[in-house]
Amino acid sequence: MTLPASKPGLQEIEVSIFSRGYGESICIHVGQGKWLIIDSLLTSSGQPVALEYLISLGCDLQSDVVAILITHWHDDHIGGAASLIAQCSSAIIALSGVLLEDEFITLLQRADPPSTSTISSGIDELVQVLSLIKHRDSMFCWHNQIIAEDRSTFPFRFESLSPSSGDFVDFMESIRNYVLSDEPGRRIISPPRNDASVAAVVEIQADKLLFGADLETSKLSTGWDALNRAAWRNRGQACFFKIPHHGSVTGHHPLTWTDLLLSDVTSGLTPWSRGRKLPSNTDVDRILRYTSNAHIASRVRVGKSKKRDQRVEQTLTKFGIQVEGGDQTLGHLRFRKLLTSKWQVEYGGDSSKLSHMIPPGA
Repeated sequence: MTLPASKPGLQEIEVSIFSRGYGESICIHVGQGKWLIIDSLLTSSGQPVALEYLISLGCDLQSDVVAILITHWHDDHIGGAASLIAQCSSAIIALSGVLLEDEFITLLQRADPPSTSTISSGIDELVQVLSLIKHRDSMFCWHNQIIAEDRSTFPFRFESLSPSSGDFVDFMESIRNYVLSDEPGRRIISPPRNDASVAAVVEIQADKLLFGADLETSKLSTGWDALNRAAWRNRGQACFFKIPHHGSVTGHHPLTWTDLLLSDVTSGLTPWSRGRKLPSNTDVDRILRYTSNAHIASRVRVGKSKKRDQRVEQTLTKFGIQVEGGDQTLGHLRFRKLLTSKWQVEYGGDSSKLSHMIPPGA
């Protein structure tokens, strides 16, 4: 369950992170009743959690939501995004720049029609999103691109920090491999890495908030290495960090923690409860060496899924299908602060301090 409805003050910053063990969505109050949304997650009732939360606060979806960023097309970040975009009719819509490329459009055209089953499909949602934004104020992001800003008495700036040129090359190579190797009619599954995920920074006067999405680093001049080397541009140190890629070591870059973030930075992450669970014990230990102020939006689900008939498993594997498990309790982390104060943290559902979580083994 989310926390009780309590609207932030006009000069109060808020970051609300939602998760249920799979998927995430983030609502950011940048002051003066204005909100940003990063990614989308469906509740058990089938509605985008960001919409339910903002409506519970009495927000006007048409005027109060300034921008929506969908960081990448994996289904744990894009669930319900089309509904979210449709109802926030004045919001700027931002997507990764790689989605404009011909190879990716070819990949979309080879996808199956939208499914009514419980089969996960970020492609289905993305097709609907791309159709919706044809007549909307939208942009396709690269590093150092301003998504939205306000220069009034309570100024803010929302800026993308990735993908870099190196990320673009890696992503397009992976897409070309899928286009060349996929059998006609086979259901498309997402590439394993997150080369095109959009990390972003929100600057609210002197405060800087860094949102890592699922950005990873596979080599020099990609991912977090590129962000540290070029995109950050001597901004100083951020007071908040949304830890990337569920706390996994693949999203870890030591210089991010030492150079881009304040010491003992307030941070939040969402878990991954599919396959190899994240964060692992090793991941938790590593993160807590950098900050004692780390929090997790929901617990890692440790139960094993019910074993399916072998013939069903073979069919799912053949067509690249993943079947979603049952819903987990929705967790809600809410961080609030005034410009001159420290962050205050509230826990909803099964969210908690990261140090209180006992994850499964690596």
